[in-house]
Amino acid sequence: MKKSHIAILVFTFLLGLVYQPIWIYQNFYSNPRLVDDAWWSLPYPAFLIVYALVSTTFIEITIRFLKKYA
Repeated sequence: MKKSHIAILVFTFLLGLVYQPIWIYQNFYSNPRLVDDAWWSLPYPAFLIVYALVSTTFIEITIRFLKKYA
């Protein structure tokens, strides 16, 4: 991987730890139906890490798609 590719992925991961769109927070973390009825509880730092990993994976797949077909 090139340094720019790695830099984009690191930036995406760090941005995912700091910023989440409000609809993600409202629908997945603070949703009382999901939180109260679940047999598991996810602490907020774990939620941030999961979101950062998902967003970074999405960006990686997008970059690979663009390199292949664009």
